[in-house]
Amino acid sequence: MTTEKDTTGARRRSTEHPRQPLGEVIGFVKRLSKLAGSADSLAISKVMDDMKVKNRTNDRFSSLLSAARQFGLVTVKGTTITLTPVASKMMHGTETTRRALLIRAANSPKLYADLISKYDRKGLPAEAALAAELFEGDYGIVKTKTRHAAAMFIASVRDADLVTDSGILRALDPQELGDQGLSQEGLTVNQDTADKQEQTEASTASSERAPISAASRVPDRARQSSTLQLGDGRSATVDVPGDLTAQEADRLKKLLDVLVSDRAETPSG
Repeated sequence: MTTEKDTTGARRRSTEHPRQPLGEVIGFVKRLSKLAGSADSLAISKVMDDMKVKNRTNDRFSSLLSAARQFGLVTVKGTTITLTPVASKMMHGTETTRRALLIRAANSPKLYADLISKYDRKGLPAEAALAAELFEGDYGIVKTKTRHAAAMFIASVRDADLVTDSGILRALDPQELGDQGLSQEGLTVNQDTADKQEQTEASTASSERAPISAASRVPDRARQSSTLQLGDGRSATVDVPGDLTAQEADRLKKLLDVLVSDRAETPSG
């Protein structure tokens, strides 16, 4: 779990969130299923040998394992990984079953369930805008991790086929797909005790943004546009549909703050 110092110098924890997208995790779980054969469990060391990983703290290995647990596809106890009923049914069920369980997996992390509910039937926000939302909202994500968390969420809902061609997020219920073999019984995973890792719950932001298309309904005479020259032939334009409230101006400042942070942390060359 990532930490960073707050304004008092104290360490602040970041809410646990997947560090790998759902599509990558599904590939990892397929690998686990193949290694396990007819069994549901296998030794972590066997997986590490197969992936040629020497240390359990290897970033890619640990992030895949953690994300698989958060998506409800594995449990981890000691040195053993166990595929959940969700994962087993996903690996061996029909295409309809697989798609329904992908949706269920995408909704398993609380952060993802909150965001899917928040943006249901709305345009999926761009990565930078979602990063700003995670930073300013009460989601518990530390500033330095918001951009990556946003990217993983966007990739995961696309992997679960929850985004239309026009970019609208759809919070589908798995049962809408009509597979009668998908009962809740046996498919629920207690992630709090899966591997005894502490998870901090994030509360949903109290207010929702208006749909992106709302800006197009503002008369042109009410719009404000400002262009700032950045240097090196670059410029930035801010197009505001009407007057900004103090709260909206603060949101814009926080978005810029996230962008500046990401640029500063990107290694050159």
